[in-house]
Amino acid sequence: MKPNMRERVEALPEKTWKILNAIGGVLIGALGSVFLYGGNGGLENQWSTIYALLLVLVAPRLIEQYCGRSVLFGKKVMLGTVIAGVVYVLLSWGIRTGFTFAQ
Repeated sequence: MKPNMRERVEALPEKTWKILNAIGGVLIGALGSVFLYGGNGGLENQWSTIYALLLVLVAPRLIEQYCGRSVLFGKKVMLGTVIAGVVYVLLSWGIRTGFTFAQ
């Protein structure tokens, strides 16, 4: 009989699990950043923000429950990726506008 997902994940070595955590954290963080800054303003941007929050809050918990192992390292990587996305957006805005707040 083929082992289920939980048994396969529990059988993984710690190093492999950390690498998978990092890859998943980068992917979820990047997707959350795209949702966060994907809208062009207005109502779409509000929904994009809600989608981003749901993704970064719910996805790691579901993965933890499904796999039966901690994804704390992946959460840290995800947070770093979202922060990098925010810094990138702020810097690109600042370079375009000359860091002025006046319109």
